[in-house]
Amino acid sequence: MFKENLLDEKKIHIGLFLPSLVGGGAERVMLNLAKQFLRRGIKVDLILVNEKGELVNQIPPGVNVIDFKAKRMFYSLPKMILYLRKYQPDYLLSSLDLANLISILVVKVSRLSTKVIVRLVANLPSLKFSQFKKRFERWLLGKLLPQADKIISISKGTAQNFSEILPVNSADIEVIYNPIISDALIFAANEQISFSGFNIKNTSFILGVGRLVPVKDFFSLIKAFSIVRKKKKVKLVILGEGELRVELEKLVSDLGLTEDVYIPGYISNPYPFMKYASVFVLSSAREGLGNVIIEAMACGCPVVATDCKSGPRELLNDGEYGHLVKVEDVEAIANAISQVLNGGGKVVPPEWLEQYKIEKVTQQYLDAIRSLKK
Repeated sequence: MFKENLLDEKKIHIGLFLPSLVGGGAERVMLNLAKQFLRRGIKVDLILVNEKGELVNQIPPGVNVIDFKAKRMFYSLPKMILYLRKYQPDYLLSSLDLANLISILVVKVSRLSTKVIVRLVANLPSLKFSQFKKRFERWLLGKLLPQADKIISISKGTAQNFSEILPVNSADIEVIYNPIISDALIFAANEQISFSGFNIKNTSFILGVGRLVPVKDFFSLIKAFSIVRKKKKVKLVILGEGELRVELEKLVSDLGLTEDVYIPGYISNPYPFMKYASVFVLSSAREGLGNVIIEAMACGCPVVATDCKSGPRELLNDGEYGHLVKVEDVEAIANAISQVLNGGGKVVPPEWLEQYKIEKVTQQYLDAIRSLKK
C-alpha cells in the first residue's frame, strides 16, 4: 500500500547523517525513518560523527552503521568525503544545523551525484555580539543552505524562522511533520514499568519530559508546580537527564518539594507515564516542533504548553486541543495546570493525530525524494 507512484524503492540507497544518538527528538525521528525505509526495501546507512548516546541500542537491525569516531563535527569532513566516494548513496538526509552544513559542503565540493536533503529541526536562536563562532556558522549556513537539493522543515514556524534570518525563500522549504505515532508507541504505552517513586496508575501527577537544559525551562515548571501543590495533592515527574540536574534539584529542595518531585533521569519508555499522567506540560522557551506534545496527545494525556517559537501552537491548533501559556509565565502555567486537574482538559480528535502517524510521514519523505531527479 505504500509503494504506489513511488520510485523503485528497492534500488534506493539513503544515508542518514547525525552527530550522535544522544536521546533527542531529531535522533528518534531519524531512527523511525530508518526503520520505515528498511521496511520498504530501501538500503539505509546511518552515518554518525560518534556512535554514542542513549539511543544506540535502538538502531534498527539491517541498518549499515558508519561510525566516524570523530571528537568534533568538523573533524568528520574528510571521513564524510571517503564515505560518499565509497558507498555513493543516492540521497543524503541530515538533521541538525552542523550536520546539514557538512552534508551540503562535502557533496557540492566533491561534485558527487548524491542528492542532499536537509532537515531544519529547531529555530535559530538570537546571537550575542561576541559569539563569533556561532555567527560564522550562521553565515556559512546562509551560503550553503540554498544549495541543498531539498530543504525540509519540521514545522511552519521553523520554516518561517529560517526564511526570515537566512537568505532562503520560504517557498523552497517543504514542511513535513515528524513521524511520531505508531503501533509501537501505543504498545509501549501499555507496558508495565518499574518506577520506585509511586504507583503511576493510582496517583495524580504532572509530567514533563526532556533534556535538563536551559531551553526546556523546567525551572518554571517546578515553580508552577509549587503553586499548584499548595491547593492540590499532586506530584511532579520530570523525565530526562542533562547539565542542569543539580540546579533543578536544589530548586526542588529550596521550595520544600522533595517529597513530591521526582527526576529519575532518562527513561527509554516514557509512554506509560504519558498514558497515566493527569496533565503533560511542555515549559520550553524554544522548540522546533515539540515531539513530546504529539506523544502525549497520542497517549491521551491533556496538554499544557508554552506558546514558544515554534511548534506548540501548530500542534495544538491554536489552543483548541491544549492550553497555551506565555513563556516563563509561572502563574499562567500553574493556572492552566489547575484547570486541567479540575476537569478542563481539551479533547484531541483522532483525525488530528493522523498527520503525525509514522506511515503517513514516511510517505511524505518518499514523495519528497521522488521529486528529485537523479
